[in-house]
Amino acid sequence: DFTGALLRVTGKELKKIGFLAGHDERDPISFIETGVGEATRGLQRDNYDVQALNLTADPAAPNKLNSAAVLIIPGPKKDLLEPEKKILEDYLRQGGKLLILLDPNPPSSFVDILKKWAVDVLPGTVVDQISFAVPDVTAPAVQRSQYLFDRITASLDTTFFPAATSFKSLIKEPKPSDTVKLSPVAVSSPRSWMSQDPQKPDFDLKRGDLQGPVVLGVAVEGSAPLGETKAPGAQSRTRIIAIGDSDFATNQY
Repeated sequence: DFTGALLRVTGKELKKIGFLAGHDERDPISFIETGVGEATRGLQRDNYDVQALNLTADPAAPNKLNSAAVLIIPGPKKDLLEPEKKILEDYLRQGGKLLILLDPNPPSSFVDILKKWAVDVLPGTVVDQISFAVPDVTAPAVQRSQYLFDRITASLDTTFFPAATSFKSLIKEPKPSDTVKLSPVAVSSPRSWMSQDPQKPDFDLKRGDLQGPVVLGVAVEGSAPLGETKAPGAQSRTRIIAIGDSDFATNQY
């Protein structure tokens, strides 16, 4: 409270963080097991102004989005409406910042938004038989050595992600993209895979399982979506962090 008061009297604004609402996302003000109220409280302790953004119910939401330091989309279960999708795509084209937490087989509209920035979401659920939260092989544990993006993970030790999905790059190698750069944030162990039936613990190529290690989180930096040129008026680079799980951020964990 004291720090917030100092910022106000010196004419500085608290950085605003928006939580997307309206698609059965994790609730940022709920303290039941499935909500993310504890994470929100932590952000507020660090002097962030946290607010929910419903792009259809609140006419002022697009303006609030443009003033946000970052938009968080925590575990959506319903698709975006077309007008909402356009607002988010325009926001990212103009240098927006996004943290998106997706669970296995997420709504296609959110997958489409990531595809524009060269990230595809793989079908299925991660199974890891070496590194997992006992006794659940569908809760991959990420060791310190499996974190590859020290700018945001340097302080993390072993963490786990219950019921996770993974990502792959749409940039055709060896030719890099002129506008988009991808960096893996975290990977699963060598004895892991994307399972199309997580109830069956054995790898099965015929079932469509994909051998790991797989990327559990990816960082995107870009000046324009894949295959496009830089948007006129974009003042800064777009940044996206995509994590293949939303459970880890809930009050339960």
